[in-house]
Amino acid sequence: MDELDGMSELEQRLREDLRRVPAPLGFEARVMMAAREQDGRRRWMRLRASWAGLVLLLSVGLGAAVEYEHVSYQRKAAEAHEQAGLALHIAAQKLDLVRHELNDKEN
Repeated sequence: MDELDGMSELEQRLREDLRRVPAPLGFEARVMMAAREQDGRRRWMRLRASWAGLVLLLSVGLGAAVEYEHVSYQRKAAEAHEQAGLALHIAAQKLDLVRHELNDKEN
């Protein structure tokens, strides 16, 4: 019987410790205020994340545009260099022809 009395005493202490206790005054208001503040922080974080994403996209786009212009400029410069070399080669051939004709007329 001692065990049952001991168990019953333990149960009584548990019931007493686990009984419903009303919330302190203003508890609900504090919880709701904290929830609103947290919601506001979440909105601010989402806004900041959106701006960061936008900045990242603009940076990548700008970088791609600059790289495209750089590659395009290099390609055009290479073409111009090739055309200038060809023009000099043609001019040298024409000068050789003129020199040969002048030499033939002198002889």
